[in-house]
Amino acid sequence: MSGVAGWVDYARDLTRDAAIVRAMAATMANRGPDGEGVWAGTRAALGHRAVRTTDDASGTQPFVAERTYQQAMMLEAGCANLSASECHLPSQTPNGKLVRVPSYAKSDFFTRKIPPAGIRALVTGIERMRGVRGAAGGVGAIAFDAFGGALNRPSPSSTAFVHRNSLFLAQYSTSWNQGGSAAGAARQHDWIRSFYASMRPWASGQCYQNYLDPDLKNWQQAYYGANYAQLTQIKTIYDPNQVFKFPQGITPA
Repeated sequence: MSGVAGWVDYARDLTRDAAIVRAMAATMANRGPDGEGVWAGTRAALGHRAVRTTDDASGTQPFVAERTYQQAMMLEAGCANLSASECHLPSQTPNGKLVRVPSYAKSDFFTRKIPPAGIRALVTGIERMRGVRGAAGGVGAIAFDAFGGALNRPSPSSTAFVHRNSLFLAQYSTSWNQGGSAAGAARQHDWIRSFYASMRPWASGQCYQNYLDPDLKNWQQAYYGANYAQLTQIKTIYDPNQVFKFPQGITPA
């Protein structure tokens, strides 16, 4: 728990710079929490503190490896041992090796430090995944992306992305193998909803629009805030017939 709290403090300090750190804690039904991070910068600039706070969350010894930007992105995409051509679906390239997996995600933006009670709720939620009898291949995770710096410099009203006052973004996710049992998938849905609810007291109420969440009631406010009204006007100009339409899509004014 101290490792997670340390990372939160470290990420808050980073808001003075343009650097981004990502940490992830994940667990499967038979595996404890894991931690990893990505830093866009030099090893010297990363510093010992960041390494320790990321790895202390899982109790593992820190390991740092330097990669090119492309190698790092391939690693993040789950394609570390694949070529760029192989890092596609078989329907996209002749030698594509990726497969689609069912998944479900939620998100929270945080504009203030998570207190000890919130850190305990976070760790408890991750550890609870070990007891979930999910679908085959079931996994649950939370990822943190540090905000601040260059991300927060634009005005909230200058782009469609309104979340310009955040310290970090939390991304909750769960996935399972294709063809997994409906009952197991339902238990994973229950887990992520419960985990998300446990963190709401410390979140800002805003959510990341690239993780469409069918549970959200007031998604317009959560995704776009005060920008939604202007976005409906833009929609009226460029897509009045709603060629691009989906359940939580912006509608014409």
